[in-house]
Amino acid sequence: MKVLQSVCLYVQLSVQKLLDKSYKWGLTNRMYNATLLFSTCDCQLFKLMRSSSHCLHHLLPPVRSVSYSLRQRGHPYELLEHKYQKTKCSYIVRSVFDYL
Repeated sequence: MKVLQSVCLYVQLSVQKLLDKSYKWGLTNRMYNATLLFSTCDCQLFKLMRSSSHCLHHLLPPVRSVSYSLRQRGHPYELLEHKYQKTKCSYIVRSVFDYL
């Protein structure tokens, strides 16, 4: 898992350097933050995925089936248990926890 995190961090830092250089060279008139861009795009993709007509909708966890309603939840999906760190860090699982 450490390798995956370091690769993601390496890519993120590379994109940030590219954005910094584009501002420095005058290709853009605004300074962008790679972390914020990635986070915003992830959130927008997850919101689109929730639509049943989206091609990635089938990857979402099953909808929770309960007959009682104690309090309002952020999403209707079952939260599955994960044994492995790789599955915990997958985009779908991370999005269900982060963006709702």
